[in-house]
Amino acid sequence: MSDGPLPHAREDFDVAAYVRRVRGGPCFVCAVVAGDPAYVFEQVVFEDDLHIAFLDRYPTLPGKVLVAPKAHVEHVVRDLDEEAYVRLMRTVRRVALAVEAVVPSERTYLLSLGSGQGNAHLHWHIAPLPPGTPYERQQFHALMTENGVIPWSPRQAADLAERLRAALAGPAATRLPEGREEELTGGGVNRIVRVGGTVRRPARRWTPAVHALLDHLAAAGFGGAPRAHGCDGEGREVLDFLPGVVPNYPLPAYAMTDEALAKVGALLRDYHDATVGFAPPEGGEWYFPPRVPAEVVCHGDVAPYNCVFREGRPVAFIDFDTAHPGPRVWDVAYAAYRFVPLHDPGRDESAPGVEEQARRLRVFADAYRLGVKDREALTRTARARLEHLVAHMRAEAAAGHEAFAAHVAEGHDLLYLTDSAHIARHEVLFLAALSSEGQGGRVGMSAG
Repeated sequence: MSDGPLPHAREDFDVAAYVRRVRGGPCFVCAVVAGDPAYVFEQVVFEDDLHIAFLDRYPTLPGKVLVAPKAHVEHVVRDLDEEAYVRLMRTVRRVALAVEAVVPSERTYLLSLGSGQGNAHLHWHIAPLPPGTPYERQQFHALMTENGVIPWSPRQAADLAERLRAALAGPAATRLPEGREEELTGGGVNRIVRVGGTVRRPARRWTPAVHALLDHLAAAGFGGAPRAHGCDGEGREVLDFLPGVVPNYPLPAYAMTDEALAKVGALLRDYHDATVGFAPPEGGEWYFPPRVPAEVVCHGDVAPYNCVFREGRPVAFIDFDTAHPGPRVWDVAYAAYRFVPLHDPGRDESAPGVEEQARRLRVFADAYRLGVKDREALTRTARARLEHLVAHMRAEAAAGHEAFAAHVAEGHDLLYLTDSAHIARHEVLFLAALSSEGQGGRVGMSAG
């Protein structure tokens, strides 16, 4: 319950004292990012890996929100490259749309003061102007703290923050302007389109379970997955569009570095850990039946074409359609196959040599902190995973699924069997690399 509508009346504000305080530090944006308890009034309403949005402690208009990059940058023009600036402005727009959906307003002011004298950390103001505000009290008059700030209680702030979070994370997001549809490549067997800051794709019988999983991940604080926003008027599921680059084969140089490989392993570990304790909705179905032991919820298709990279680093997984409960190693083995990659160099000239594959396999397993038993099972699990994929592909093709039939006609099934045989031929080398004696280094704590 709130204390009532957001207040509009202003009280005097000691600007000089405020300026002295902010000049003396610390940086208030960095403090909010760090979770400093002294800044709890600046309630966070949105954050991702790069940005944060929070309530203004001293609002000049009801519902005023600040948006900033998490990294401490100061100059509004020079300190961000074009890609980072575009990402920031997309976030500003997304938060502004949520503010307009929650706070009654006749227009919205967006501004960055760009001053290095006080709050030097770059931030944008989102200020909704209440309906009916006389013209002489609009524009600069409405925005200047010299004309007073709005006093509001912590409970009113908490209520507003809760409503803004819901607008940013829940079904309200589907009410953003539809705009033009842009078809995205790499959809595999599905047609995927981008609409503004969202992705639309066909909803299936397993969609409720997947959306419940994505909601759970968001609540658990895992930022490496899109959020789900229900379905649109055409029955398509609505997901966040995650900006970045999604690579494919042959893998570009940035996706083949040891750093990228290790970060994928660590991201997969974080994802698996976040799924522990997830309770699927009653009657929920999965694309694939659960496998035992059901230690985690497997993603089911961790591969470069389902991984978002930013500035050369993997930051998120997408396309959770094939998610299903299962053992960790079922996911880890397939991800290793895809990212090392464990391709037969005889059929894929871009694949690393066998010795290099063994070394990279160890890098991936160490980054995931894979336990001893799962290391011993990794190669045979990778082969079983590929054989399962081939059987599924052929069954779907035989049942008349056009996309899978095209894959079989193009020989994808034979490529997977070739790679499975390659893994079997070099299993001793791969297992030696994975063992604690293989190439030095730690085995890491058990994964289950």
